Amino acid sequence: MYDIGEYKRIEGSALKIQDERRTEMGILIRGGRIVDAATDTDKTGDIYLEDGIITEIGQKLKKKDGDRVIDAKGKLVMPGIIDLHVHFRDPGQTHKEDIMSGAAAAAHGGVTTVVAMPNTTPTIDNPDRVNYVHNKAAQFSGIHVLQAGAATKGEKGTELSDIAGMVKVGIPAVSEDGKSVMNTALCKEAMKIAAECGVPFFDHCEDIDLRGDGCMNDDENARRLGLPGICNAVEDVIAARDILLARETGARLHLCHCSTADSVRMVREAKDEGLKVTAEVCPHHFTLCEEDIPGNDANYKMNPP
Repeated sequence: MYDIGEYKRIEGSALKIQDERRTEMGILIRGGRIVDAATDTDKTGDIYLEDGIITEIGQKLKKKDGDRVIDAKGKLVMPGIIDLHVHFRDPGQTHKEDIMSGAAAAAHGGVTTVVAMPNTTPTIDNPDRVNYVHNKAAQFSGIHVLQAGAATKGEKGTELSDIAGMVKVGIPAVSEDGKSVMNTALCKEAMKIAAECGVPFFDHCEDIDLRGDGCMNDDENARRLGLPGICNAVEDVIAARDILLARETGARLHLCHCSTADSVRMVREAKDEGLKVTAEVCPHHFTLCEEDIPGNDANYKMNPP
């Protein structure tokens, strides 16, 4: 949990940090391999930035007085990676991760913007808690940390959060990450508000009733270990339902960590129909399978499995 004293201290310092960033001198990045897929660029050269904005790209650019010079020879210079789905666990679960450690890890991997999921303690379900994360990130993070807002209060699935209020303070998306909004009517209303506010609905697709006590993929390994399994329909049922709700509401639906063939098929069909449906996948879901799990190692547990 965080206290209001910490929140006010962070809030008061955020503008100071922004003012300091505005006074940065120019930066000259020399001799790097400049790669930008959006402009089909792949060449060696220099980049000049003023106040964090690229103003010139060329060869042997001249340094100005007071400029910072970065030798990028042998290195890639490219747009920062955007990660739409991270868990910084701040507030309340900072023994796992916090904004500072998560942002440092992201920056080390070339990730310059992240969207943090709201299933923290307490849940990010109102504007004050969104402000807490954004202001703390402004003070302590060297990257852009954007906080998603929960669809329902406490992610309990019984009452909608202040979605419009959270959009006003800067959430880029609504998400009930870690679970689905099982009340279909409530989920439809959340999508409708998200559509009206112009933000996407990030969807963790999992029918909690169908999953039951499942803890791993429903296959021969689960039966061998005597563990309850999770069948593909646990994901597919909610993916189908929410694609239909997106059609009804006009919401931009983004399916998180798709892991089944039918989910992929449904996303493809939704796109062919012209619906605003996108999806993401995780590296472990398309590089590993049950045969790769050594014995009964619980470190391989993942949801979806």
